[in-house]
Amino acid sequence: SRQAFSLFDWTPTRNPCQSAPPMMLLIRLFLGLAFAAASPAGSQPWGKLKALRGSSQACERSPLPLIFDNDANYDDMLAFLYVAKSPVFDLKAVTLSAIGYATPQGGAPSMAAIAGLVGRPEVPIAFGHWRSLSPLAGFPLKWRIQRDAFIEEMYAARYSGGGNGTVLEMTSASISGLLAPELILKVLRESPCPVGVLSTGGATNLAVAFAKDPSVVRNLKAVYMMGTAYGVAGTNNVYDWQLRFNGKWGACAELGSTALTLGDELTDARPGCLGVNMTTQGNTEWNVFLDAFAWRSVMSRLKGSPASVRVVAANASLNMAVTPSTFFNHANALADPRLRHFTAELARRFLGAGEARWWDAEAAVVMAEAVAGVGAEGVCANWARGRRTSVSMVWRSALGDGELNPYGSVYDDPQADAPAVDYCLYSNLDRMWGAYWPVVNSPERMLEAASPVANGQAIFE
Repeated sequence: SRQAFSLFDWTPTRNPCQSAPPMMLLIRLFLGLAFAAASPAGSQPWGKLKALRGSSQACERSPLPLIFDNDANYDDMLAFLYVAKSPVFDLKAVTLSAIGYATPQGGAPSMAAIAGLVGRPEVPIAFGHWRSLSPLAGFPLKWRIQRDAFIEEMYAARYSGGGNGTVLEMTSASISGLLAPELILKVLRESPCPVGVLSTGGATNLAVAFAKDPSVVRNLKAVYMMGTAYGVAGTNNVYDWQLRFNGKWGACAELGSTALTLGDELTDARPGCLGVNMTTQGNTEWNVFLDAFAWRSVMSRLKGSPASVRVVAANASLNMAVTPSTFFNHANALADPRLRHFTAELARRFLGAGEARWWDAEAAVVMAEAVAGVGAEGVCANWARGRRTSVSMVWRSALGDGELNPYGSVYDDPQADAPAVDYCLYSNLDRMWGAYWPVVNSPERMLEAASPVANGQAIFE
């Protein structure tokens, strides 16, 4: 409703819970637009509603239990700042891809530190499955090293008004003893309410989890994924220049591993990616490209799930560039000085890494709006609904003029071994600012102050 959208008109100087009538608090709770952190794991802020956990009534009126599977890229960090505070989510686990932007050893500790920054140290963080199920390429090693270096600098960086405190605090306390697929299974098996998944990296962890226990997909309510070059021609975002390290090819090695020497005979690695110029001949997107089989496998498993499946395609972020002026204006307005320092520095590093868009943070907001019931006026401005699609597993190095390598491309296929998927193809940039920043700027744990209680009586008794 128009009334719901007006709730985004919030500044740090105004507490949106003060002097609000009970019905307004109720609207904020239902639509998920109150600016509050999610409740602590294992607790519910609504008193007598706790007794109804597991019932359909309680589940529909509770925040959506959420697994956030990501690769700890800069945009994943931006997404994490949002999902950790959004009142529509009850964050149950953060699982890290070992094949994505962060190094396998750096992803989980960095997200544990960010969890502490946003007041969610109780959320378990898991290391990811150690390699791609279809290993072809990896993110440029230079980028991965720079990302890890950024986090290490935040461990030492001071912030305004913080005395001897640092922007991020090193911690291993929230790192789970379970690997990502096992933690995913644990949440899905134990949750009394259907679970949502936000996947913003390669789909490896989900594929491994669902292969171990296909039955858990029956406890999924919604699966949102960032990826694919589906729907609009020319939106490939895997480029040749990304496949170099120190001026040499290296991110797309032969045999999907480090270069091998067989006996005394040396064989030159083919230029580009296995002989393909990905800039001119690619037709894919990084999250699919990193593990195309995992994408294929997850979609196959989701056929047996009641979950709604939605994908934010690459084209949806083409108008979502991270621009310095706009970003820093919002980041510098954040009330928390530690968060303000971290967010501004994150943007500088993100912008310095090459192409910088809101990709994964956008996917988080799109999912939150769908859970909250926001319709056509949401961040996603155009949906391709109910598409059955397949992903190509075929690699071709011998391409003619104008031909594209089919590998990792997602295309319409009425016979696809996949559920019907809604693809977000275009986005509303202005709406993104109004949806994202107020939630990130919200005080911690404010949902408890906005509990739907009128005259001392729980509304949902």
